[in-house]
Amino acid sequence: MKLRKNQTGFSAVELLLVLIFLAIVAFAGYYVYHTQKTTGKTSGSSSSQTAKSEASSVFKFPEMGVAFTLPDSLKTLTYTVNTDDGQTTAAINVGGEVYKDIQECSTQTTAGSTGVANIAAITKVSGQYPTHPQLGDGELVKQFPQFYIAISGPNGTICDSDNASANSQAEAAFSKAQADFSDAFKSTATEIK
Repeated sequence: MKLRKNQTGFSAVELLLVLIFLAIVAFAGYYVYHTQKTTGKTSGSSSSQTAKSEASSVFKFPEMGVAFTLPDSLKTLTYTVNTDDGQTTAAINVGGEVYKDIQECSTQTTAGSTGVANIAAITKVSGQYPTHPQLGDGELVKQFPQFYIAISGPNGTICDSDNASANSQAEAAFSKAQADFSDAFKSTATEIK
């Protein structure tokens, strides 16, 4: 058998190098796709403000200079901001199942036709939370070095239905959303510049 000097075709080593190169390119493509898909999620939006997130779980209130880790139960969180008398207040709204539960038992404005239900309002106030808070001071959620954030709930009843089961379900969903927000904010809120 004679060997030819100018033999054509791939050797096993060349074929293996090509397969390794293709595997690396495929892995890099998958990694970039997965990373963009994960960080491309937003926490929600509002007619007046859009939630800004560094990752899918970080929710920023740039008007207040704070951010917190958003729990999965509040993935539909949105907010609207009002600045009055030097204080910034954000109305916290949620959609999804909480809105659906409240809307089914209520004709009140708590669950209007906007697709979101107002669960709370947070207010940024300069200084320290009062030692003896007054009625309008709200409940302290988080004290920062130069300011504090207080929370208050909406006025009025959540439900006005005669259906006790619907009322109970809506009250439970509303209370859970408020508690989830308050707990997450208390434990994870940080000041941002």
